[in-house]
Amino acid sequence: MPSLKLPAKKHDIKTEEEEYQLFREYYTIFFRKTKYKADDMEALADELARDIVYNDGKFTFFEDVESTLEKLKDHYKLGIVSDSWPPLRRVYKNKGLLDFFSCFVISSMYNSRKQK
Repeated sequence: MPSLKLPAKKHDIKTEEEEYQLFREYYTIFFRKTKYKADDMEALADELARDIVYNDGKFTFFEDVESTLEKLKDHYKLGIVSDSWPPLRRVYKNKGLLDFFSCFVISSMYNSRKQK
């Protein structure tokens, strides 16, 4: 199967909208290359991209995460450094966990990603 890698410049993702556009393009290319048959491939690509970017439910937290962070913040300065995408910050904010961290670094916002 042909490679579906997007150009390296595409990894400089700073907003959720940029991530959504990236995944929409990825799924569109995927469906074309695999000759996937669907009534409306564009709508399906859009739905999958929206789910990846805007679905907070794809993240799971331990039940005791808030109480544990509460205890830790009294003794330590907490931060997150993540090889992730922009929605991660929104997920932590929506979960009420963002204020526990004094530093929140997401690799894609710094044009950085894991290398093989």
